[in-house]
Amino acid sequence: MAASPLGIQITSVRDQMVVFFASKIVLEDQSDITPQSTGKLPEVANGIIQMLRRQGIDRYRAYGWNFDAAFDAPGEESAAGLIASSFLNTTVLSKRAQVQALGAGVNIFFEQSSALCQLKLEPQQQDLNTPRLFAHINYHYELGDDDKPPDLDALRLAYHGLWGSFLELVGKLVQP
Repeated sequence: MAASPLGIQITSVRDQMVVFFASKIVLEDQSDITPQSTGKLPEVANGIIQMLRRQGIDRYRAYGWNFDAAFDAPGEESAAGLIASSFLNTTVLSKRAQVQALGAGVNIFFEQSSALCQLKLEPQQQDLNTPRLFAHINYHYELGDDDKPPDLDALRLAYHGLWGSFLELVGKLVQP
């Protein structure tokens, strides 16, 4: 456990998990293992919720899930080129601003079920020549005054299900 000006950080090397306590609580699974329905993150989140509830804290503004994935772009085109050709109207960009795009990354906001989502798709490490794509998504759930955070079963279901939804969405978006 380490204190910092920004809060407290607890790190489990064995479980490859980090928990940050500050103005918000952030749990990070830093392993390279894909999320499993029996993964530890939902259990840790539920444990923190229960601990806070015992301390009299049971009102929350929001909660969410974040997932990252990196993979090779399909075909021979670079990741930046694939994103540009899939998401940019390069003719309009050239005509209006006299800009010849070398590549692109996108940031898409949308709603899925009751979540406000932000999806980022970009070449890994902002490298214009890499075939590697990097995708990040945030599923953000606002809670009303009377809303409670999900229970352990719902956390497990969301953790596994949203990971699958994320991979499916990204797969559809990068199809040649």
